[in-house]
Amino acid sequence: MLRNPAHGRKLSLSHCCLGLTIGVSLLALTGCAERRARAFPWATAVLVHPRLPTQVVPTLDGEPPPDLRPSIPETPLRLIAHSVPPRPRETSRGSQPVLVPQLSPEDMSEAKQQTQDSLAVAERNLGSTKGRKLTPAQSDLVAKIRSFIEQAKGAVGSGDWARARTLAEKAQVLSEDLVRSL
Repeated sequence: MLRNPAHGRKLSLSHCCLGLTIGVSLLALTGCAERRARAFPWATAVLVHPRLPTQVVPTLDGEPPPDLRPSIPETPLRLIAHSVPPRPRETSRGSQPVLVPQLSPEDMSEAKQQTQDSLAVAERNLGSTKGRKLTPAQSDLVAKIRSFIEQAKGAVGSGDWARARTLAEKAQVLSEDLVRSL
């Protein structure tokens, strides 16, 4: 079923004219906005404020009504609490207590031997890099190995053989990786 395009245009044009006619007639019926009488004159808006009674009227019991004004508590002098804890005092490194795990005599002797062996291997591997041209990545690796060796020697000085063994093993593993990359 085909529609006639001319018929559709006539229908929409008639709807448009009808809507326009209704709009103009509504506008004409409302009148001018400036000349229209307002329901409430704004010039007298100041007189709308309520008036408070000047005297207190006693109740039937002869007592005055209770005072219902809100009481505001005094504000404390310090309103803002500190949310950041105070900074700890600086102490020297030597005065701090060191917690060392307790090892049996056999475990301690084994940790001493493993630490010394790992440090010897790491230092020997570092010695093999002397006189060679290193890449930036290899130079960074050398610095890390030296740092682990120094930390392990510090742990040996404080008697923490478990920590010294761990640091020495890290230095050894990194030094073996360095030698493989040469």
